[in-house]
Amino acid sequence: MCERGHKTIKSTRSHKLVTIGEKINVETLPMPPTYCDQHKDENLKIYCLDCKSAVCMMCYIKSHNGNKWSDVNEVAEEFRKQMTNDVDNVAVGYERCKEMLERLDKEREDLNEQITKAGIRISEKFVVICYFLVNVDVSSRVNDDLLLGFDRDDLRTAVRLKHS
Repeated sequence: MCERGHKTIKSTRSHKLVTIGEKINVETLPMPPTYCDQHKDENLKIYCLDCKSAVCMMCYIKSHNGNKWSDVNEVAEEFRKQMTNDVDNVAVGYERCKEMLERLDKEREDLNEQITKAGIRISEKFVVICYFLVNVDVSSRVNDDLLLGFDRDDLRTAVRLKHS
């Protein structure tokens, strides 16, 4: 997602992308061009805080004179520090998510195992109940309500299938 965004935007196409969790040294990252687009021989020296853009002295005089500004190198250094901090925070968040996913996978496996065991126990109890109900003597006054909606032939079939 980040890569697609960087390749789409003209000003970020030349950015060096790093993977999440990769340690980066901001000193070795390539610096973007420092020349003004409008005044090819002028270096970008001022950062216009109002317009949020780096400008040369000529652009500042012509278009940004009344705006708040700062030295472009100071702003760049603050931005580098913030980016390094953000990368570190993302890496920590990534590791936490990875650990949480591993715990959830383990819990899912445990739950599936418990469900399987419970299904086996239910099947075993069902067979015992079916066997009991099939073999109850009619003279003991067990009415059909105790058969849980099954007729005696269904219960006999269930017991026979379980034992085969």
